[in-house]
Amino acid sequence: MSYSCFMSQLTIYLDKQTEDKARRAAKREGMSLSGWARAKLNAAADEGKIWPEGYFELFGIVKDTTFTVPEDLPVDRDNEREPL
Repeated sequence: MSYSCFMSQLTIYLDKQTEDKARRAAKREGMSLSGWARAKLNAAADEGKIWPEGYFELFGIVKDTTFTVPEDLPVDRDNEREPL
């Protein structure tokens, strides 16, 4: 991953417990706190981008009549459930 040599700065406010957890996690992963936070923010921002472009447009385009929806099983065939 390459970064521009002109990086922006972001100030975030953390409680002491969260800061300590972040510092420990960064140390565990052998990263600076800034590098760790940058990696986590990038991963969180890209979370919805794990599928290739156009992936969801493929649903429903196969015109094969052998693909059928199975019929629902009768409820009386379900196992008895234990009350909570």
